[in-house]
Amino acid sequence: MICSRPIAILLAVYNGEKYLSEQIDSILDQTNTSWTLYIRNDGSSDGTQRIIDSYLRRFPDRIVQIDRGGANLGCRGNFFRLLETVEADYYMFSDADDVWLPEKVQILFDAIRELERQYPALPCQAFADTIVCDEHLNVLEASHWRGAGINPDRFLSYNYMAVCCTAGGACSIYNRKVKDMIFPLTNDYLIYDFWIAINVAKRGKLKAVHKPLLKYRQHGAQTYGISYGAQNTLSHKLKRIGALVRQYRWEAQHHKDFGYGPKIKYYWYKFMTIVKIRMGRYR
Repeated sequence: MICSRPIAILLAVYNGEKYLSEQIDSILDQTNTSWTLYIRNDGSSDGTQRIIDSYLRRFPDRIVQIDRGGANLGCRGNFFRLLETVEADYYMFSDADDVWLPEKVQILFDAIRELERQYPALPCQAFADTIVCDEHLNVLEASHWRGAGINPDRFLSYNYMAVCCTAGGACSIYNRKVKDMIFPLTNDYLIYDFWIAINVAKRGKLKAVHKPLLKYRQHGAQTYGISYGAQNTLSHKLKRIGALVRQYRWEAQHHKDFGYGPKIKYYWYKFMTIVKIRMGRYR
């Protein structure tokens, strides 16, 4: 399926009736209009399809549904199915429960084109900061990077991105060379945006945009969430040291399995990431 506009926005949704309309409206309100929105409903059992149908009727030139009635593929499979189906110059992923700020598309589009001017032959990804909100969009952190003390410019290399991935899928824009690089897929379990980000870090170029461009909604029904506030303090982490040790052991094996390197490499870069964050917090 060929996108007639430069940017394909790929929205994967599963049982998203509670927040879906708000997210689609925020995309329709973008200052940049050089995009087409592609939606894939991952076998929802709630009113998600009725909401999609209402937008398809109202915005037939802007919104396209793919695989209507398709099988449930899970979060990773849903996004990659969208990506492999749509042909475009640039891609942006959208969760069904976030809200985009009006300038998100334009700022990221400008950022990736600047990156491409420097590296025209390479896969490129530009990514932004997020505003962390509760389910009602009350702000919990005005900047996730500042709240976590992470300056993403310090972690753009492959070795660091693999242990401190700051380039979330819903925060990013990718050029066509990224799609060409990752297909056909050779891995069947890594989270989609992590898998893309580490491959871009290894074989292309990343650019961090130091501005929050979406409201990231934290709620009980989401597949993945992020830590924020007190969860990122040293005292909180020390209280759950046992769980962290188990997590790091699992991640070390996980990284070895996908080819990152021996476990000692993971532990070294994890340690150095913690040192960089604690010794030079992002302010």
